[in-house]
Amino acid sequence: MSKFQYDLSIIIPIYNTEFEFLEKCLESIRDIYLLQFEAILVDHGSQSDYSAALKELVSSETFPLRLIVKENGGQNSARELGLHVSRVRYLLFLDLNITSIPFCSNVLLISQLTLRLRY
Repeated sequence: MSKFQYDLSIIIPIYNTEFEFLEKCLESIRDIYLLQFEAILVDHGSQSDYSAALKELVSSETFPLRLIVKENGGQNSARELGLHVSRVRYLLFLDLNITSIPFCSNVLLISQLTLRLRY
């Protein structure tokens, strides 16, 4: 049995980001089908009304999605916290302007299978 719960964690730092970008990003993540994955939103210092809306969004999502709220320390500190709480083989750090996640995850899976076949 593997010590990892998922194959991939997608870590997404957010700070008062427009919901339009967040929704497009999450829509892209929903299309992943070849990997067991989770997404981790790390809200680093957004306004309280924004954080409340994020909690509602997370509770209605169809894939494993966690929300971590921390004080503002910048995007890198948000990524580090996401890295710390993930328990996976592979990580993908994602900015909200990227919407080609299924392609990235499927390439990652093919690379993983290729490595297994070689070794």
